[in-house]
Amino acid sequence: MKIFSFIVFCLISQFAFSQHQQAATGHFIRFYKADNQVKVYINDSLTYTSKVFDGNPDLNLDVNLAPHLVKGLNTIKIELYNGYENNDYKEDRFWEIRYEMFNNNQSIDYMHQFSSNGAAGLAFEYKHEIYKK
Repeated sequence: MKIFSFIVFCLISQFAFSQHQQAATGHFIRFYKADNQVKVYINDSLTYTSKVFDGNPDLNLDVNLAPHLVKGLNTIKIELYNGYENNDYKEDRFWEIRYEMFNNNQSIDYMHQFSSNGAAGLAFEYKHEIYKK
Protein backbone atom coordinates (compact mmCIF):
# COMPACT_ATOMS: atom_id res chain seq x y z
CA MET A 1 0.00 0.00 0.00
CA LYS A 2 2.87 2.39 0.79
CA ILE A 3 4.36 1.80 -2.67
CA PHE A 4 1.02 2.51 -4.34
CA SER A 5 0.63 5.73 -2.33
CA PHE A 6 4.16 6.79 -3.27
CA ILE A 7 3.48 6.15 -6.97
CA VAL A 8 0.24 8.15 -6.84
CA PHE A 9 2.08 10.99 -5.06
CA CYS A 10 4.81 10.98 -7.75
CA LEU A 11 2.25 11.06 -10.56
CA ILE A 12 0.33 13.92 -8.98
CA SER A 13 3.56 15.85 -8.36
CA GLN A 14 4.66 15.35 -11.96
CA PHE A 15 1.26 16.53 -13.22
CA ALA A 16 1.36 19.64 -11.00
CA PHE A 17 4.93 20.41 -12.12
CA SER A 18 4.02 20.04 -15.80
CA GLN A 19 0.97 22.29 -15.34
CA HIS A 20 3.15 24.94 -13.68
CA GLN A 21 5.73 24.69 -16.46
CA GLN A 22 3.07 25.12 -19.14
CA ALA A 23 1.86 28.36 -17.53
CA ALA A 24 5.46 29.61 -17.43
CA THR A 25 5.85 30.13 -21.18
CA GLY A 26 5.29 33.53 -22.73
CA HIS A 27 4.02 36.46 -20.66
CA PHE A 28 2.35 35.78 -17.32
CA ILE A 29 1.80 37.32 -13.90
CA ARG A 30 2.48 35.46 -10.67
CA PHE A 31 0.50 36.79 -7.70
CA TYR A 32 2.10 36.17 -4.31
CA LYS A 33 -0.46 38.23 -2.33
CA ALA A 34 -3.90 39.53 -3.29
CA ASP A 35 -5.92 40.74 -0.31
CA ASN A 36 -8.84 40.41 -1.19
CA GLN A 37 -9.56 40.18 -4.95
CA VAL A 38 -7.59 40.97 -8.10
CA LYS A 39 -8.69 41.81 -11.64
CA VAL A 40 -6.47 41.90 -14.73
CA TYR A 41 -7.29 43.96 -17.81
CA ILE A 42 -5.40 43.73 -21.09
CA ASN A 43 -5.95 46.63 -23.50
CA ASP A 44 -9.05 47.68 -21.53
CA SER A 45 -10.64 44.19 -21.65
CA LEU A 46 -11.20 42.28 -18.42
CA THR A 47 -9.30 39.01 -18.87
CA TYR A 48 -9.10 37.62 -15.32
CA THR A 49 -10.95 37.94 -12.02
CA SER A 50 -9.74 36.00 -8.98
CA LYS A 51 -11.92 34.59 -6.28
CA VAL A 52 -12.17 36.63 -3.08
CA PHE A 53 -9.35 35.51 -0.81
CA ASP A 54 -10.24 35.40 2.88
CA GLY A 55 -7.50 36.96 4.99
CA ASN A 56 -4.11 37.44 3.40
CA PRO A 57 -2.83 34.00 2.36
CA ASP A 58 0.45 33.39 0.55
CA LEU A 59 -0.35 32.61 -3.07
CA ASN A 60 1.44 31.21 -6.06
CA LEU A 61 -1.23 32.12 -8.60
CA ASP A 62 -0.19 32.37 -12.26
CA VAL A 63 -2.30 34.30 -14.77
CA ASN A 64 -1.38 33.64 -18.40
CA LEU A 65 -1.33 36.87 -20.42
CA ALA A 66 -0.01 35.43 -23.70
CA PRO A 67 -3.35 34.50 -25.36
CA HIS A 68 -4.66 38.05 -24.88
CA LEU A 69 -1.67 40.05 -26.08
CA VAL A 70 -1.58 41.58 -29.56
CA LYS A 71 1.49 42.47 -31.59
CA GLY A 72 2.95 45.80 -30.52
CA LEU A 73 2.32 47.71 -27.31
CA ASN A 74 -0.13 46.24 -24.76
CA THR A 75 -1.43 47.86 -21.59
CA ILE A 76 -1.89 45.58 -18.58
CA LYS A 77 -3.97 47.05 -15.74
CA ILE A 78 -4.03 45.38 -12.34
CA GLU A 79 -6.78 46.24 -9.86
CA LEU A 80 -7.06 45.12 -6.25
CA TYR A 81 -10.37 45.23 -4.41
CA ASN A 82 -10.41 45.27 -0.63
CA GLY A 83 -13.24 43.73 1.34
CA TYR A 84 -15.24 40.55 1.20
CA GLU A 85 -18.02 39.08 -0.84
CA ASN A 86 -21.48 40.49 -0.16
CA ASN A 87 -19.92 44.01 -0.10
CA ASP A 88 -18.95 43.67 3.57
CA TYR A 89 -16.16 46.27 3.63
CA LYS A 90 -16.60 47.49 7.20
CA GLU A 91 -14.26 45.02 8.91
CA ASP A 92 -11.28 45.00 6.53
CA ARG A 93 -8.91 47.96 6.97
CA PHE A 94 -5.76 46.25 5.61
CA TRP A 95 -4.97 45.39 1.97
CA GLU A 96 -1.88 44.01 0.22
CA ILE A 97 -0.85 43.07 -3.30
CA ARG A 98 2.43 41.52 -4.42
CA TYR A 99 3.07 40.19 -7.90
CA GLU A 100 5.74 39.70 -10.52
CA MET A 101 5.48 39.77 -14.30
CA PHE A 102 7.43 37.30 -16.40
CA ASN A 103 8.25 36.59 -20.01
CA ASN A 104 9.44 33.02 -20.58
CA ASN A 105 10.28 32.62 -16.87
CA GLN A 106 12.39 35.80 -16.85
CA SER A 107 11.22 38.50 -14.45
CA ILE A 108 10.35 41.77 -16.21
CA ASP A 109 8.54 43.72 -13.47
CA TYR A 110 7.65 43.50 -9.77
CA MET A 111 5.10 45.28 -7.58
CA HIS A 112 4.41 45.23 -3.83
CA GLN A 113 2.01 47.65 -2.15
CA PHE A 114 0.08 47.48 1.12
CA SER A 115 -1.81 49.77 3.46
CA SER A 116 -4.00 49.84 6.53
CA ASN A 117 -5.79 52.99 5.41
CA GLY A 118 -9.20 51.34 5.52
CA ALA A 119 -9.80 51.65 1.78
CA ALA A 120 -12.80 49.62 0.72
CA GLY A 121 -13.60 48.61 -2.82
CA LEU A 122 -10.93 49.56 -5.37
CA ALA A 123 -7.80 49.99 -3.21
CA PHE A 124 -5.02 49.68 -5.81
CA GLU A 125 -4.67 50.21 -9.55
CA TYR A 126 -1.52 50.11 -11.67
CA LYS A 127 -0.78 49.97 -15.40
CA HIS A 128 2.14 48.18 -17.03
CA GLU A 129 3.14 48.22 -20.69
CA ILE A 130 4.34 45.11 -22.51
CA TYR A 131 5.63 45.06 -26.04
CA LYS A 132 4.96 41.84 -27.95
CA LYS A 133 6.98 41.15 -31.09
